[in-house]
Order: sequence, then structure tokens, then C-alpha cells
Amino acid sequence: MSTARSRRLAAIAAMVTVTDSMADIGTDHAYIPVFLTGNGRVGHALAMDINEGPLEGARSNIRQAGLEEKVECRLSDGMQALLQGEVSGCVIAGMGGDLTLRILQAYPEKTASLKELVLSPQSEVARVRRWLRLNSWLIEDEEMVLEDGKFYTVIRAILRDHLPKEEGYILEDFYGPVLLQKKHPVLDAYLTRELKIQQQILSGLAGACGEDARRRREEVLAVCARNEEAGRLIRV
Repeated sequence: MSTARSRRLAAIAAMVTVTDSMADIGTDHAYIPVFLTGNGRVGHALAMDINEGPLEGARSNIRQAGLEEKVECRLSDGMQALLQGEVSGCVIAGMGGDLTLRILQAYPEKTASLKELVLSPQSEVARVRRWLRLNSWLIEDEEMVLEDGKFYTVIRAILRDHLPKEEGYILEDFYGPVLLQKKHPVLDAYLTRELKIQQQILSGLAGACGEDARRRREEVLAVCARNEEAGRLIRV
């Protein structure tokens, strides 16, 4: 894998800091395990997927790279086939936020045994961040990339005690505490696009009557207000 192949995959791989062992859940073609072990950044990796088809492609890539002794393919529904304490870190990328959370919650003792989570949900990112915060996972770093017209967020989290559980973290959950702190330029581009989309929706609602239209207008205005507040934070 190279940055020329995918900025998103490169950003995910760059977030992995564990060096002994890691698992890639929903590995597809095992690009991340192959890259990390092939470059000596991780000693051993598990390439895990729920379907046999992607694992065949993963095995082919592993063989071509000569990494059969360092990367093991394993058929698994989420963390089902992962032994507790078997790896130090876990990557879950390329799936929706709801599925990401189901995987994290299905085997809580396995999730809690990990030193590091690297997550790149393709939807419901705010829900994933909120779950991390409420379950004592500290978001230590974040990255955001724009690739083929789509924005991708990558999160690295580590387990910590005594994280804030109360509400009042709306901006952090939606836009990322670290991305906001970095005043990330790609987040700025995302905010600009999101605001434009919401303004177009408002224009489409102009003149619409009824309770549904009123509620929808309030929802859109709330998103615009949240967006503008985040924009003020990163553009000062």
C-alpha cells in the first residue's frame, strides 16, 4: 500500500502505534496488515473478515508480499475469532458507525483488553466518538482526508479512566476534539461543504408549511449553528 494508492488507507496505517501485534477487522484485501508488517512497524497481524471472498484476496496479497509468517488470515464475525489479549491493537475501518459500534460492544472483555483502537467509520462518526468518550476511550489523535470527493475521519483511541461522561461535548463529538484543536484544514473544507448543503436544504424548504417542514427547518438550522460555531473555533 502506498499513499498513491489511497490517502485514506495511508492515514489509517499511520495511526497504528502498537508494534507487537494488531488485528484488522473487516480487512478486505489486507492492505493495512501487509503494509504495517512489510515495513517492520508491526511484528504480527491478523487479517480478519466475515466473508471468505475478501480473505482469498488477502491471502493472495500476503503471499505476493512474502509475509505468510507475519500475517494470518482468519474468518471472523467482528472479534468473534479473536482471542482475548491476543493482540495489542485493533483497526476497524471501511464500515458504518453502527456496525463499528456493534463490533466494539459484542465482546466487551476483548475490546477492553486492547491498548489501542484505530477507527475509521464511514457514517455516524459522532455516535462513535460519543461511545468512546462514555466508555473511557480517550481520543488521542485524529486525521481527516479528502479522497475522491469524500471525507474520511480516522481516530486513534486509548483506554483511560475518569473521562468526562456528562453532556456538553456536542462539537467535539461531531467534529472531533483533536481535529478542532489542530484547526485541521480538511475539517475546514468539510465544514464549508456541510454548511453549503444545509443552506441548500433551507432554500428547498422555503415556503413549505406543516409540522414536518417546521421540524426539518429547526433541525437544519441547528446543524448550521453547530457548523458555524466549529468554524469560528478553527478559523481564529
